[in-house]
Amino acid sequence: MLENKKLNPIILTVNPKPTTPSPGMKNRFDYVSLAILISVIVSLWHVYNIRSWKDPGRVIAWDVISYYAYLPATFIYHDITLKFIDRGTDYPEVLFWPNYTSDNQYVIKTSMGMAYLYAPFFFLAHATVGLTEYNPSGFSPHYKYFLVIGGIIFYLAGLIFLRKILIRYFDQLTAFLALITITLGTNLMYYSGTEVTMPHVYIFALTNIFLYLTIKWHESPGILKAIFIGILTGIISLIRPTNIIILLIFILFGIRSWDDLRSRTLLFGKYFHHLILIGLLTILIWIPQFIYWKTVTGQWIFFSYIGERFFFLKPQIINGLFSFRKGWLVYTPVMLFALAGIPVLWRQRREFFWPVLILLIAHVYIIYSWWCWWYGGSLGSRPMIDIYGLLAIPVAAFLKWTFNRKGHVKLILITLFLLMGLKGSYFNIQYYYGSVHWDGMTGKAYFKSFFRTRKYDELEKLIKVPDYTLAKEGKEDYFLK
Repeated sequence: MLENKKLNPIILTVNPKPTTPSPGMKNRFDYVSLAILISVIVSLWHVYNIRSWKDPGRVIAWDVISYYAYLPATFIYHDITLKFIDRGTDYPEVLFWPNYTSDNQYVIKTSMGMAYLYAPFFFLAHATVGLTEYNPSGFSPHYKYFLVIGGIIFYLAGLIFLRKILIRYFDQLTAFLALITITLGTNLMYYSGTEVTMPHVYIFALTNIFLYLTIKWHESPGILKAIFIGILTGIISLIRPTNIIILLIFILFGIRSWDDLRSRTLLFGKYFHHLILIGLLTILIWIPQFIYWKTVTGQWIFFSYIGERFFFLKPQIINGLFSFRKGWLVYTPVMLFALAGIPVLWRQRREFFWPVLILLIAHVYIIYSWWCWWYGGSLGSRPMIDIYGLLAIPVAAFLKWTFNRKGHVKLILITLFLLMGLKGSYFNIQYYYGSVHWDGMTGKAYFKSFFRTRKYDELEKLIKVPDYTLAKEGKEDYFLK
């Protein structure tokens, strides 16, 4: 038996493929594709009505300024050191937001992962800007328009791969409700339309693709799958280095017992060359970043978030999950069902239990250890959007469990699910129109704004804006300022 296991360890770790649908099932209406269509229409409706590319303060704004800076600096101004900023440019809309090293050199704050994803749309914009009246500055509305289109394309890709995952393990109705909940019942709705160039939609998409390839690799390991997993690992971690924990999905997927853990070791031993390839490709993706840091700072690895830090001994997990300021479960209440669905996975889809649970714990601990655990201006806890595709699995599991209940329990749970999803969707509207403040919400402001759509005069008296300077120092009373 041991020899057979060594010869073919994959049979001990591969998840049984979902039951093949009957011919009658194949002809049934594809509800999950309808969910994608609805979600994309809502996103496009926001984009069309807001037309954010025409607004000087949108699209390339706040964090995106840093993520995007690599492209115009390299391909338009031909100076990655940003020294041209001191000389000025011919275009008034140009906007760079660098940090300063100890010897007063400019350094871009963020790593360049997002620049990789923006690049195709940046090059298309730059190639066609001469056909318009706009400046070839990298920051004019023409460039912003293409970046917005790029965000929508990545969003669509993320939904397509999430659909592929859900319909492998759940029926059409359950998969439909899980997907539509994730897209329209959470703060993903806001970031898929109004602020689509922020990194969250992109990481959401790449994580879904990563999860899908992980499933396929564990079913049948292949070198091409390993190549794409390595590339995705590199880009996801280059967007935000702490995202390297995405590899927990690959390591833990399919483990149901201690025996599976042993067989997983055998599997990784057999395909060790795949693991080496994944690691090498991850490093390869990072090489331009190392070269950039060496060029502008003299160091191969440089912490460019100067003056900022993690407080790993004082993580703000309770605030991050439950505070009125930005609590994830306060402003995205339907995700309570994602948490409730994790124990259900143990019985329904145990192959997902450990990757979902461990990655969620690691992700929550890391993001809420950051000094600015509320992440500046945002609707709710925006870093949680990154793993919504993974959390769609326990949402679907809980829905399936609920549908199997009887009587009042089923009715109550479905009613709560719908109400929480609708409230999460309504928060998107409130945030856009200002009745939910971008960083200063309190309990009084929350309940006063509960049914209000538009900003009201009294709101300014109810909010408490945090003191960012004290927060960077780790002072406990920053939230009282």
